[in-house]
Amino acid sequence: MSSPGPLRNPTAADIIAGRISISVAEAAKILGVSRKHAYRLVATGKLPGAYRMGGRILVHIPTLLREIEALATKISGVPTPADTE
Repeated sequence: MSSPGPLRNPTAADIIAGRISISVAEAAKILGVSRKHAYRLVATGKLPGAYRMGGRILVHIPTLLREIEALATKISGVPTPADTE
């Protein structure tokens, strides 16, 4: 019987695979911030793609990724493929 490989933290790709929305805690992992800080961003309207579904707060993945890409482009000054179309 083979033993499982070493445990590792999930990557952003692992978290979002096949999903349209993620929890605020999962968005915090992708952003590299604490869960508490992510909820503060939601409360102030600064977490892109956050919305309420029943009693849960979810984050729309395409919106979050688009905002991350836009910020990275702004910081680096390098256009993304979407900017060149």
